[in-house]
Amino acid sequence: VNKKELRRRRSAIIADRSRRLKPIEKTVHDLETGIEAHESKLAELNAAMVQAAQEKKGDRIATLSQKVHLCQKMIDDGFAELEKLYGERDSLEKAFQQQIAAIDASLQD
Repeated sequence: VNKKELRRRRSAIIADRSRRLKPIEKTVHDLETGIEAHESKLAELNAAMVQAAQEKKGDRIATLSQKVHLCQKMIDDGFAELEKLYGERDSLEKAFQQQIAAIDASLQD
């Protein structure tokens, strides 16, 4: 295999890496944005809960408690999904880096 062919293969690998990682990166970005929004909402709910507790409004506390629980679950689920995506992204990145390194080594010869 000549150097021109190796360079072509390297370019193809880089293009494939971008094609496969881009959707993961978009999903990661969307999840991070969603988590941030839920964390802001959780802060608001906690503040409202403190207010309701100070005013001794049991019904409001119960309602807010359910909302806090749901919001926290959304955050936890988001982080679990992020962890999975980070692992997938890192695994793909490592595989592509190994392929590129093998071609780079061949180009050095």
